[in-house]
Amino acid sequence: MKNMINELESLEKEGTFPGYQASFLENDTFINYTSGYSQMLPTKKKMPDNFWFDLASLTKMLTGILTIKVFEEKNWDLKETLHYFYPAFSNEEVTVMSLLTHTAGLSGFIKNRNELSKEQLKEALLHLEPIFPVGEKCVYSDHHFLLLGMMLEEVTEKKLPQLLEEYLNQPLKTQFTYFPDKDKTIPTAAIFSKEGLWEKNLQGEVHDPKAKIFGGVAGHAGVFGRLEDLEKLLNNLVNFGSFFTKNELNLISEDQTKGLLRSAGFKLYPVGDHFAFSHTGYTGTLLIGDATLKKGFIFLSNRVHLKDERADYILKRDHFIQRYLSELEEN
Repeated sequence: MKNMINELESLEKEGTFPGYQASFLENDTFINYTSGYSQMLPTKKKMPDNFWFDLASLTKMLTGILTIKVFEEKNWDLKETLHYFYPAFSNEEVTVMSLLTHTAGLSGFIKNRNELSKEQLKEALLHLEPIFPVGEKCVYSDHHFLLLGMMLEEVTEKKLPQLLEEYLNQPLKTQFTYFPDKDKTIPTAAIFSKEGLWEKNLQGEVHDPKAKIFGGVAGHAGVFGRLEDLEKLLNNLVNFGSFFTKNELNLISEDQTKGLLRSAGFKLYPVGDHFAFSHTGYTGTLLIGDATLKKGFIFLSNRVHLKDERADYILKRDHFIQRYLSELEEN
């Protein structure tokens, strides 16, 4: 663990992110680290504890859990087609599980996507067609979880914030939210004028453009969470407790594809004779869990605050993930 903290400190000094919060689950105990700054402009502010971060695509992880919970409760089959539950979706081959595992192939281009209204984008999503046979390969796409969020609202007749509250926040005593207190939220992107002058920080508002079109509430992005909230969730994901049934945990921790290393809502990494499950977020967020070793790691940053060097960040992030997996292997 010391080597991993040293690497995080090096990345911070390099300017990969202005600051971070990290938590390691070891022996049923979380060991936390907070370092650096929550913002650099207009003034520097030290990274505080217990603030909300824009979780970005960790929202997908939560939407996946909501989908599993709703389907288990209603005794529905995840291998059934999306059209069966949500007839407004035109294709009759795409299954709910293929959306959860990113094997539905709905990654096609939507023209002028970021300029569309919510209704126009929704209509385009409802008429997407697979670009390869369903289940054949994994191509990660926001579209899959946008549709899952739309489907959940349709079948439950409840909005995503209400589902988040009922199925996650109340039983887990967490505070995941689509509408955080701005003053207790870590800023994401700094907004600059055409002349390159700082204007404001994006704070308490979603960073993702498609989630913005959906009013900040979507199945793929838009949820804000604190380190404490993710710790409670991770603890339940790796320790068989009362929140997740054994079947629900198997859906999350076992490959639900034909060797494509995808579970229901997570990417899988081989660790010895089992898998660790993981999800990342665009803004600089990450969660890894191992239900066999009962270990895990959470990382929260606002790496897009001053710059968005995505390709460089992904290389460094993936190297860090591999370092953590290697440490798991050694156990």
